[in-house]
Amino acid sequence: MPNRWFHEALDIAVWGKSYWSLHRRKDAAYRTLGPKHRAVGHGWYSRLNQDWTFDNPFPEMVLARTRQIRTSHGPDAAEKYQAAVTHDYFDALWDTFRRADRARVAECVRQLILDPNVLREWVGVDVMRGLVKRSRGLEHGLLFPVDAWEREPGLPRAYQHLRAYITNSPLTTLSDRFRESHPALARARLTISSRSVCRDGHFVRATLGGRAAKSSAPSVTFL
Repeated sequence: MPNRWFHEALDIAVWGKSYWSLHRRKDAAYRTLGPKHRAVGHGWYSRLNQDWTFDNPFPEMVLARTRQIRTSHGPDAAEKYQAAVTHDYFDALWDTFRRADRARVAECVRQLILDPNVLREWVGVDVMRGLVKRSRGLEHGLLFPVDAWEREPGLPRAYQHLRAYITNSPLTTLSDRFRESHPALARARLTISSRSVCRDGHFVRATLGGRAAKSSAPSVTFL
């Protein structure tokens, strides 16, 4: 399974906040069940090829549930639901990667998180000033969508904590060795396409460049 830092990194890139405690609870059973831990607390993961597929990971039933939660409990609760479902999606996607692909994808996400300029300019998350670019539209009484920078007080601290972990953990050694053995990866540019990234309780579709095993260059794509 992807390490918890991986899920948290995508949280920051997509929503501009960390759901570290959520991921910790979802993966708590790993201590006793090992790789079989997803039988507990991973409901969406278990519904693969029943309620969803990799081509349509967030079908209308998930969007409807998101809207329902947003109406009844507010945007923060809806966003937390999104993070939980996306956790399961990435776990299932991770299962399809070969070992080398997993290292490559982890390196892509690592590059993304370690570059505040990329986060600010490409995905609208300013980790240094604690600002997130959010879209406002019809649901806020606006005729046309408007993007605005909004303050996210816990973002700088969450980012620094994650950055320190990535920098000081064995992941760094793994990534360095992987780059040494794959010169093309060291030269590759991390590419991100950010389109219609809507936060504030509206579902965000996020994929790792489709199926990484078939991808020719490292990429992280948010659709």
